[in-house]
Formats: sequence, structure tokens, C-alpha cells
Amino acid sequence: LMWVGRAVDPGILQSLFGAPSFDQMDSVAAEAVIGTRGDPLSNKVAHILQQVRAERPVPYMMLKIIRCGEPSEPRFFASLIEDRTIGLQSTYTEFLQRM
Repeated sequence: LMWVGRAVDPGILQSLFGAPSFDQMDSVAAEAVIGTRGDPLSNKVAHILQQVRAERPVPYMMLKIIRCGEPSEPRFFASLIEDRTIGLQSTYTEFLQRM
């Protein structure tokens, strides 16, 4: 999961996703654009994804881009292990200490 907040620099959006602004970014098509623009930042992110996928057994999880305010946003925050959310009462470290 990759979360994109409203305050993201427009240059980063343009480099990674080819979107001039947050409101014009298509989060569904975003993964397919990474690494295809010839931009150095886009290429770096694409290489990181390729390396992670090379180190993980197939099938690897697909990258899902989540924009701030989308219905799937709680899924991203629930995936953060160290951060507290409404549904989680302790951090991962606190959980391990109780074991």
C-alpha cells in the first residue's frame, strides 16, 4: 500500500504518476505509470518495487495506491503496525512485550 496525502508536492505527483495535481491523480492506474515516464524519481521507485518483488516469492502483492480521502484509506492506516488507530489499542512492540 502507498498512501498519497493532499499536501504531496505536485512535482512528485508529476514525476511518479504523470498527474499535475492531487485531484487529477488516478489511483487505480497509478501503479502502471511508475517507471514508465523516464523520470529519475519514477525510475528509482520502480527499481525499489522490482527489488522487493524479486526478493519475495511469487505471487507478490500488488501495489495499491491510496489517495487521502478514498474509501480504502482506513485499510492503509490499519496496516500500520507501530501506529495506534481506533481499532488497535497497542503498538506492535507493546503487543510483543505482553507475550
